[in-house]
Amino acid sequence: MEAPMFRLRFNLTLRSQLEMMTVFFAGMSLAFMIGERFPRLGGQLVMITTALFYVMLIARLINVSHKGIARHEAAHVVISRLMPKHPEVLKVALERTGGVTTFDVQPGAAPDETEAYAYVVSSLAGIVADERNYGRPGPGCDTDLFTAEWMASRYLHKHPLGFDALMNQALSATRALVTEHWDDIVRVADELLECETLDRIRLDVLLGPRKTVTP
Repeated sequence: MEAPMFRLRFNLTLRSQLEMMTVFFAGMSLAFMIGERFPRLGGQLVMITTALFYVMLIARLINVSHKGIARHEAAHVVISRLMPKHPEVLKVALERTGGVTTFDVQPGAAPDETEAYAYVVSSLAGIVADERNYGRPGPGCDTDLFTAEWMASRYLHKHPLGFDALMNQALSATRALVTEHWDDIVRVADELLECETLDRIRLDVLLGPRKTVTP
């Protein structure tokens, strides 16, 4: 039986780290083996391996296009508007290092199960958009995953499906919604790239009146 959340967590954490650590330790092992006979060459290989590790790390962080960031935020916006009881989007802004979406959240108000599930799905939407853009979750998606899992564990702990099954169901529902509404996501992202900031009025013009669905 497929466990999509397990695969997502693996892609966000273990796989990317294992790829870099494999290169690092393989290079270091080779450097030390050669260093036993040729100390100077071994030292140079250590420096080369260390430099390569940091190059891979930096490349992973910057290998995110401005268009991809816009689509990530647009996915949060579009999917949140589809979810029953999800707070309204007040503003979405595109910045140099990422995007910020602001919701009309009432301070101190605890969400009920419907609203909490809406938060779970809208948080996963950015991750799913990155999967479509890059083939895997992009940098920063760990925060989205943390938010989704925290909301589920805090407010949906009595759900009859149980935590793991609920998260798998939510991820599958999110992927279906993102696929169905991808054209809307691209439309919002393109407008965001041009204007850098969109408010609720502009979003209503782009997407029409808000209509919720039951995923």
